[in-house]
Amino acid sequence: MASATLGSLPQTTMELSSTSVPGLTDAEVSKFRAARHDAQVAIYSIDEEVAKLGIRRRNHEHTLRQCDEALAPVKKIPYDVLSSIFLLSLRRDTYGDDEPHPMASSHPAVVASHVCSDWRKASLSTGQLWSEIPVIHPPHPRMTPTRDRPHLVDDAEVRWEAHTTQLFETTQTWISRSGGYPLSITLDLTTSSWGDDTWGGEEPPRDVISKFKGLVDIVCSVASRWESVDISIFANSTTEVEGLLSLKGEDVPLLRTVKLLTHVNESPSYPPINPPPGGFLTGDTLRNLTVLRLPNGSWQSLSVNWAGLQTLRLGVKGGGGDAGKPRPISVYEMLGPLEALNLLSNCPNLTRCDFAVREFDDDRDVVQDWNSTTDPQNDLGKSVTLPHLQTLKFSRTEPLKEFFESIDAPALRNLGFQSSFISNMHPPLRSRLPQRFMTSVERFGAQLTDLRFTLLYLVHDTSAIIRCFDNLPNLVNLHLENAVQRPATAESLGQVEHAAKFLLRYLTPTVNEEGDLNLTDTAVCPNLKHFACTLVTKGFTEAQLVDFIASRRRDQREECRISRIDEVRVAFGVLSQMGVWGRLEEAGVGLGDLTLRVTYPAPLSLKVMREDPSY
Repeated sequence: MASATLGSLPQTTMELSSTSVPGLTDAEVSKFRAARHDAQVAIYSIDEEVAKLGIRRRNHEHTLRQCDEALAPVKKIPYDVLSSIFLLSLRRDTYGDDEPHPMASSHPAVVASHVCSDWRKASLSTGQLWSEIPVIHPPHPRMTPTRDRPHLVDDAEVRWEAHTTQLFETTQTWISRSGGYPLSITLDLTTSSWGDDTWGGEEPPRDVISKFKGLVDIVCSVASRWESVDISIFANSTTEVEGLLSLKGEDVPLLRTVKLLTHVNESPSYPPINPPPGGFLTGDTLRNLTVLRLPNGSWQSLSVNWAGLQTLRLGVKGGGGDAGKPRPISVYEMLGPLEALNLLSNCPNLTRCDFAVREFDDDRDVVQDWNSTTDPQNDLGKSVTLPHLQTLKFSRTEPLKEFFESIDAPALRNLGFQSSFISNMHPPLRSRLPQRFMTSVERFGAQLTDLRFTLLYLVHDTSAIIRCFDNLPNLVNLHLENAVQRPATAESLGQVEHAAKFLLRYLTPTVNEEGDLNLTDTAVCPNLKHFACTLVTKGFTEAQLVDFIASRRRDQREECRISRIDEVRVAFGVLSQMGVWGRLEEAGVGLGDLTLRVTYPAPLSLKVMREDPSY
């Protein structure tokens, strides 16, 4: 039977919906039913075709994806290049005391291995990806129990046991996957803490000590592949680290870098763990050493290959960082001036040294010490030649001027004073620091390219600012820290503000009435390219900073033999008054290659000011 259509029907659906249309005849009803059936069949047929087309489309899409994947540029990357890309993912900010990537599912090596089979093969075959092994373990929960909720300790102890087992297995896996590559080890473990009630006055449980020793031993079992080690251990006794103390210099043939912070709970002073003579610090390849605590408070108690060292950091942790975000400094040990010189005399190949030097040796009068000629050890310390030393940094305070006069460092380029404690010093001691600082600048200033110091050295004498920067003709990088004398008075704050304004004005090349640089004037620090300053109170203004940047980026600077300043980082101590970048643009200063970072303190709410009685 021919298909019935709505066009052949006696009445349309619209007409049927009208209440004025009379009822259908039997013949008309049959035609409508036949048309409905045919329409339904047609719809079913179209749906089947659409479904088949959908299947075909999906098949073609799958083929298209396969072709795209096969033709993707990443497929053409050789395994060695792919491995190099993976290694770049391990890079991080390495200034100061950064943390390694944890051995977890978020580790770049693990993430890469979960992308596809090819990437997994490349990841697992790149031993260097797995060569950084941080064994960082939290203290046992019973060392720091939740006294008000002791029932939580049991649950925490179960989790600690599971974590320890997983850490042991993961460490073995990382070592296995690292192949034969040199290893970078971080070992951070503790079974003790300050005080006698760590374990309720009792000895640590044997199973805890066993797990502690197991982690130490598994790391020491691959000591022949150590390239760098960062060891932070607080042990209950030296027996827990026998594996570490038994290592000899010949057991670590690749070891170049060591960072050591240890305590042992065997006496009230919590002495550091001291490797025995001939221990792993005496290796021929050791070049970089950081020791935060000295055995018996003396560097001479350490058995170290001093002559092989190129970088040395002694008793100091932290420091550095960008303007406005300096890393806090922790000073664990301080050396006397003669003691420091004697140490330097044993390290003739140093290129970098960072330590803290106090005023006295063995609590004796420093002037008497320095003038003594009866002690040959003192005579040894009076003249030290360091032909390779390029960087010298001091923390907390500055040595005597005689200390600088006793050092011959022709290669010295970077001098830093991390004096975050100067504001809390007694006034008599603080008053002696400017002279010491000026002695160092007068002795080494002509050869320095990098200088970092606090503005408090120069707040009382603007002529000292002139003498200081006139002695720095080759300075490229300048980092100024600021502090407030304690107690802070209107007079002391005004001195800091005046010094900061005078200094920046002195560093700003002068311009004539037409706004061009004065070609007849000699610019101060003409090679300056990087400037950083942290202001904790009022100092120079944003307008002064704009003038400073603009003058050192003018076109005429080449005629004046002034280098173009490339980087400026300033942390103001007061709230913003203008947009520095916008003002520079208005002045027509070229900013294309300028790195400019200006930060301000967060505004205090009235609620905070009311709650804080110091406001």
